[in-house]
Amino acid sequence: MVDKKRYWLGSVGPLIYDADNDVPDSGGILAAATPQSGIVCEGIIKAFGTPAADEDVLRKVDIGSVTGVTGPGSSTDNAVARWDGAGGNTLQNSGVTIDDSDNVVAAGSITSDAGLLGQVLGDGTAGRVLRQIYVLFEDGTNASTIKCSIVSEWNGDADGPTDNCAKGASTGNFTWNAGGTEVTIDATAFSGDVIMAHGQLAITGAGVFSTAYVRASGGDLLIKLYDSSAAGQDVSSLVDTGNLYISILYLTDA
Repeated sequence: MVDKKRYWLGSVGPLIYDADNDVPDSGGILAAATPQSGIVCEGIIKAFGTPAADEDVLRKVDIGSVTGVTGPGSSTDNAVARWDGAGGNTLQNSGVTIDDSDNVVAAGSITSDAGLLGQVLGDGTAGRVLRQIYVLFEDGTNASTIKCSIVSEWNGDADGPTDNCAKGASTGNFTWNAGGTEVTIDATAFSGDVIMAHGQLAITGAGVFSTAYVRASGGDLLIKLYDSSAAGQDVSSLVDTGNLYISILYLTDA
């Protein structure tokens, strides 16, 4: 008795296999054939044609070498996967999670790249850098002059000391008004243009000064000094009163 079986490759078929012959029958389609869910074969089924239609077999030669990514037997829900070693094939679990609302939680500390040290968005512009300094005003060597210094407290700039700064004149990066009550520190004294600044008196000598107003001014830094009556205070009056320190937190564009 001739033993003929039907089989399908995807939606193609039925194909007829004749167990009593060395080669499959050609042609013949069995009527009312019902496609089967799969193929069971004791040997190797080979496909020689390059796949073109949706139902065609995809062969290893068509996709090249296949390498998989392996990982642990279990993982933490929402955890970020990270590479385990340098081979590029193995993932491991991490203590950083991103939930379905995009909230990021880290079990350890988060450290930025060294090139991003102190950077803040501020007004939404990337590249802003936060810095802190103190500005020191001392008696100048010459009468009625001021010695000016900028000292870094944290990630800040430094300049000076610049001696013999006179009222109504520019000396180095320091320009005083005629009354000696306010000074503009040029942007060239800083790593970038000053975008924002806030300062306060740290040490006022014998108490001659009571208020310091600090702000950015066209990329420069402006400092105005007042006495207890809110009148402008001449800094050249530092003689015999002690040095004046102003701590300033500021933002630069670089």
